[in-house]
Amino acid sequence: MNRIIKEKQQPKAEFFATVKLLSAIRTGFSTFWKKYKMFVGYGISCILAVIYLTIWPFDGVFFTISVVWALSFQRLRYAYVSITKKGVVTMWTIFCFGLSGILMQVLKVEEHYAVSAIAAGIIVTIFYSYISIISYYLKYNDKLYGWDCDRKTKYNGILLSLLIYSATLALAEFVDNQTKEKKEQQFLQQQFNKEMFVPVKIIETESFKGTTYYVLEAKGEKFFVSPFKYPEVRNIKENSEVKVILGDVDSEYRLKGVKKIQFKN
Repeated sequence: MNRIIKEKQQPKAEFFATVKLLSAIRTGFSTFWKKYKMFVGYGISCILAVIYLTIWPFDGVFFTISVVWALSFQRLRYAYVSITKKGVVTMWTIFCFGLSGILMQVLKVEEHYAVSAIAAGIIVTIFYSYISIISYYLKYNDKLYGWDCDRKTKYNGILLSLLIYSATLALAEFVDNQTKEKKEQQFLQQQFNKEMFVPVKIIETESFKGTTYYVLEAKGEKFFVSPFKYPEVRNIKENSEVKVILGDVDSEYRLKGVKKIQFKN
């Protein structure tokens, strides 16, 4: 009988011991977090920033976008659910800088900045909207609700975030286009370097919309050249030669244009 009673009491004792242990852990963590939460927050934020700046090669576009997005978090002091403590706002600013930089680097597709900027921008915008809730439950801020005009809310607005996001996306798109154009020019130059000079002759001149164009023949193809863009075309002789890469057929002129040409008159 005593053994049966002991067996029944043992699970109950273990349960209360577990509850007591969990309670002690919770109390200890609560004390630790209350005392060191700012150190932990700044530590994680700085680690993210260091990871972003050291693991990947420096990229001016990503760095600029990260700085702009990070500085935009300074407006948390004036958000719907405001954070009045400057130290907390600065912590989230550093956190955003590291997070956005890492996201763009991880999500980068070849040389396309816009793709990673779109994905990272969406995440950062959502994060800004929910940061008041995160700050409240992590004890960085004591406000859970604020006011959006006359409506009570616990989320920060995203309108200004979207405007900032759109501006940085335009920058990324511009860089994308510049990078693409530079690559195309490099590839074109590589092709052009492989070309040989071949005989060329003038077939005729044509006027189109008040502009005169020379119709030439080389490499068994007819194509048009503008004398304003390539004035050397006016000096073609019987023994002239060209090194040329032809473009597509122009829908208006019904002749091929040129991507790159060099004359030897």
